[in-house]
Amino acid sequence: MGDLSADAVSEAKMAGLGVHPWTLNSIADLQSAIRWGVTGLTTDYPDRARALFIENHMEIPPPCIS
Repeated sequence: MGDLSADAVSEAKMAGLGVHPWTLNSIADLQSAIRWGVTGLTTDYPDRARALFIENHMEIPPPCIS
């Protein structure tokens, strides 16, 4: 995940910044980002992210259907 870490997310949030990494596609990367408390994320696999949000009892928007 490059420079993203729990400490980096914490520092950014303490400075009043949001953290929205992209493109997190592996389940391990998505899990880490959620655990670290990112404020958003971008993925090519929204179904994976959605499943992890549900698993972690996070609020999620309804799915977009086009």
